[in-house]
Amino acid sequence: MAFSVRSHRVRVTQPGRLENAFLDPRRRRPVTRAQPAIPIGLPILVKMAFDGADLTSVWNTLVDRINNDPYDAAALIDLSTIAHIQGRPGDRIALQNAALELQRVYRQLPKYPLRMASDC
Repeated sequence: MAFSVRSHRVRVTQPGRLENAFLDPRRRRPVTRAQPAIPIGLPILVKMAFDGADLTSVWNTLVDRINNDPYDAAALIDLSTIAHIQGRPGDRIALQNAALELQRVYRQLPKYPLRMASDC
């Protein structure tokens, strides 16, 4: 299994081992964004997996996002979550470390929009 990250190439050489220059902490730089990254999130991805959804299309969409923006921390953290769900701890750790080096703060959108007291 492999996916490319712009000029870099990520390759799973054996289960639990990702190789990529992008995942090398010496080559990454933190990204300063105005807003925290908004990943799909663990609850949604786990529900999809338990409902029997094929996470391959989600994985491919996230890889496309990384190909367009190699510093998309939300996509990396979601890839890490999918690797965890699929039982690939080594891949999960590498992807999670890459995401956390880019950005430490993530945001989850509320399930139900918050309303002001005057709206009630």
